[in-house]
Amino acid sequence: MLDSSTAALMGYGLAGFLLAFKLLTLNREVSSGTFSNSPLNLGWGIHHDEKFAAHDAKVLALGKRYPGQLPDYRHYPVSAAFGLGGSLLLAFSFRLFGVNNFGLRVVLALLSSLSDFFMVALLNQFFPPALALGLSALYLLNFNHFIYSRHAVMEHFLFAACQGLFLVWGLFPGWLIANAFWIAAALGAQVFIKWSFPVASGLLLALLLLCSGAPVAVYAQALAGGLAGTAVIGAMQLVALRRLGLLDAYFLNIRTVFSYHAGKESLCDHVATVLGWRAIPKFVTEFVRYHCGLRVEGGDRWVCRAFIALLGAGVLGLILQYPELPVRDQRLAVMLALYHLLNFVMLAMFMVYLKRLVTIFPFSFMLLGLVIHRSGGWLMAQSALAGRLLPFLGWTILAYVLFKQFSMALSRYSRSRGQWLSGEALHAVAKTITAPVPVGEVLHVHGLAFRMLWRNLTHRVVGIDEQFAWWPLSFLHWAMKEKARWIVMPMLREQPLPRETNALLRRVTSVEVPTVAGDVPLDLVLYEVRSPYNGCSPCMATQEKTI
Repeated sequence: MLDSSTAALMGYGLAGFLLAFKLLTLNREVSSGTFSNSPLNLGWGIHHDEKFAAHDAKVLALGKRYPGQLPDYRHYPVSAAFGLGGSLLLAFSFRLFGVNNFGLRVVLALLSSLSDFFMVALLNQFFPPALALGLSALYLLNFNHFIYSRHAVMEHFLFAACQGLFLVWGLFPGWLIANAFWIAAALGAQVFIKWSFPVASGLLLALLLLCSGAPVAVYAQALAGGLAGTAVIGAMQLVALRRLGLLDAYFLNIRTVFSYHAGKESLCDHVATVLGWRAIPKFVTEFVRYHCGLRVEGGDRWVCRAFIALLGAGVLGLILQYPELPVRDQRLAVMLALYHLLNFVMLAMFMVYLKRLVTIFPFSFMLLGLVIHRSGGWLMAQSALAGRLLPFLGWTILAYVLFKQFSMALSRYSRSRGQWLSGEALHAVAKTITAPVPVGEVLHVHGLAFRMLWRNLTHRVVGIDEQFAWWPLSFLHWAMKEKARWIVMPMLREQPLPRETNALLRRVTSVEVPTVAGDVPLDLVLYEVRSPYNGCSPCMATQEKTI
């Protein structure tokens, strides 16, 4: 019989093994196509998100030894988008390990592994040993989660904060209530990392206090602490941003994000889709695809439907059995239900990026565990047939999902030499394309190209977030207004520039970019501007506005 200590030890051992493997492969690039089986078509350029965070950090780390200056990356400066904390932390890592993939990723990869250990502890805290171990394996062996966790994505801060907060509630609920002011202040200080993090983690703290039966005075203390932490750290950050000349960009970023995700006009080339009530079924489908590796179509469709049907029946059973649940499980059920419902409201606007979902998935695992643990007995008690079929069907689906996840991870790893590109090999591609440009010159670089050029230390790299100028002609128009001389663009082979641009640009050199780095087959092209900006009418002739 599996005891709780053995189950926890096995879960921690698996998390430790994945941490070691992660550290050994941090220098490798893996295609964002890993996520391309999403029903929302979330190819999600994870390369861009992490390289986006690298630029200010590189400048802060190297100082006068680097010809760049803040903000080199526009219209969406990293310091204004994410806050100075992440940039400073990455700058410290660059000084320790160098400006390379390992230096970029190691701190955040360690933080993501800390949240993995928190997840194992949570599952073992709330559920029986066998169930906790099975869910731990399903969570940790998911190849998508592994790929996400090894990239330098700032959401790992939010991951660790929320899961750590949840674990404290499970172990020491009285301590959480007694220290609500300081905990909320620490969560508010996350504005130093990203302005939206205090909102997400503060929401979770409020729900945990609610489910702990905290008196009204505690909510007032938590609110005061959260506002104090946000105000003090936020004010310090605003002063620093002003000194760096980024204050206007900071507020522009916030305004643009809300306009974009509300489906309104913004600086972006395209408008986000607001899902409304469709966020709920799409979230469930995405959870099954992302963490179970199942597709609604194809050979998995019946397994996928059976899984969702069992989940729905389990939620119904949990609702009907709720009055008989232990008080702790009642509070857990209420907290998880409210947390998901409130996030669905936000996802109606924000489910355009996969990372918005990924930060909620750990709590979906907790809900799944509660459904399995507490509703199974009730469902089986209603029907003798269900009592015989449900355990067999449930274990069969779990075994199938684990086998599929393991086989997918094994096949991806076995092809690592061809599919996982060395960071040094990609850096060599970048040096090839920039070789004709004199040292110290300014390079205007499209977001997709910036993924390959972020390690450049010999030129000033001025870029633009690809969502603001995805189409080549949109980017070209922006670069010409910036009085660019050297332009680096990723050219999709089926989407060349029109002939009218030949009078403006001289194609200097090009290089084929591996699909692993570019996610799609493309060429990295270096152009020299032939004539000064004059309105760039050829650039605007066929400019497209939507995706």
